[in-house]
Amino acid sequence: MTINALDASGLQELRVVGNGRDGSGYEVGDRAPAGASGRDALDCGHSLRYPAGREATSGGRGGTGQAGQHGTHALDVLLYLPNVPPGGHVVIEANGGKGGRGQGGGNGGRGGNSSNCHDGRNGGPGGPGGRGGDGGDGGNVFVFLIVPDDVYSDVAKRDERIQSIRFDITNNSESRGSGGDGGDGGNPGRGALIGPGRRTSGDPGTDGPDGADGAPARSQIEAMSQSAYLQFIAQQMRSFGD
Repeated sequence: MTINALDASGLQELRVVGNGRDGSGYEVGDRAPAGASGRDALDCGHSLRYPAGREATSGGRGGTGQAGQHGTHALDVLLYLPNVPPGGHVVIEANGGKGGRGQGGGNGGRGGNSSNCHDGRNGGPGGPGGRGGDGGDGGNVFVFLIVPDDVYSDVAKRDERIQSIRFDITNNSESRGSGGDGGDGGNPGRGALIGPGRRTSGDPGTDGPDGADGAPARSQIEAMSQSAYLQFIAQQMRSFGD
């Protein structure tokens, strides 16, 4: 975003907002699909089709959580402000968007129960959580205060003019978008609860990793002489003509 002002002598407050958009994510407790439940064993002698019974199966693995959406980068801001009066207020927000939270992993499926002649089976492992979204980068901010040539040539007057303007700029590393939280691991499936072959529950899934923080930005406020600015504008106009 670039603003080339011709005259800012009437400026009281200028507010520029170029923040990145936060990435969409998942609420705590929102999980991927659970694993399928294991098949229960059949008792021996109680089935015409399976007179010797049928073995149980283990629970299925929980689904993997979806990743959170990345935050978008903030806009870079470039301002040329001629003749800003003392006491003028310039507010610039250029913060990266926050990454979205990853989805929780799915719960493991229940293990199949035992029968009078077959062991039960283990519950399924929980699925891993989804990765959090990356935060967006902060926007770089450059402000050029255009001052008369005699003011620019005097270092003390130049610094005094810059200090007479109030700047509120938020784009530094503390304002960068943070990565979304990783999703929780899925809960283990239940082991078989009856019969002689009781089994254990599945292992819980691992939490998803956090997203990376957005890169910090830099800001710079400088004075520019009026003659140099006019030359710059003339050059810009010539380039547009070409």
